[in-house]
Amino acid sequence: MSFGLRLAVIDADDLVREGRLLLLQSQSDLQVVFETADPRGALELLGNYLIDVILVESRIPGLTMEKYLEQLSQALDDAGSGAQVIAMANFVSMADELAWLKAGAAGVVSHELGATALLRLTRKLGAGDIAIERSRIDMLLAEVEGPAALHGALAISLKQADPSQTAVLKALLTGSSDAQIAKDLGLTKYRVGKFLDSIKLANGFRTRTQLAIELLGFGAF
Repeated sequence: MSFGLRLAVIDADDLVREGRLLLLQSQSDLQVVFETADPRGALELLGNYLIDVILVESRIPGLTMEKYLEQLSQALDDAGSGAQVIAMANFVSMADELAWLKAGAAGVVSHELGATALLRLTRKLGAGDIAIERSRIDMLLAEVEGPAALHGALAISLKQADPSQTAVLKALLTGSSDAQIAKDLGLTKYRVGKFLDSIKLANGFRTRTQLAIELLGFGAF
């Protein structure tokens, strides 16, 4: 029996968190398995749960969202958790969005976009897809940073990639799912996922979004 995607909700505002829980629990394909008003305490507890997607509100007492996401990413890695993180806030500037994505959020949602956007992103990440389109990453990089140098390890990985692996990376940047990439390139979904996971691990990335930002910032494709 499938119980759908397993979620965690971290929000220091009790009222807002309870409202979000009602929204998520009203969805038949989603279940909240962990929720807390204590972001710091969550770092110690999340590893005890099997979680697909974590929703984190930007109100983190005593910490910037960027720093908290870095700590959360490390805690998840230490626990061997593959949970993907959605960062949420009332208003998100382009600089914040890029910083949060680089710090480990797989996706970012501004509350002004509404519940539909949050649910769509949650399901997309739960399916293992990249959460942000290439056009959005291009815009963030152009507005906030501009071109950047590719770090040495990833440059070596690109040189060592065979034609099919290079094609997978190019397809990743379009926002395609593993299943769609496999179908378009005549590969197995397992091979696509295995390669993307291996290149993330080898280059110190936790999310595919971090990998995509690095590739696009360098102008690799």
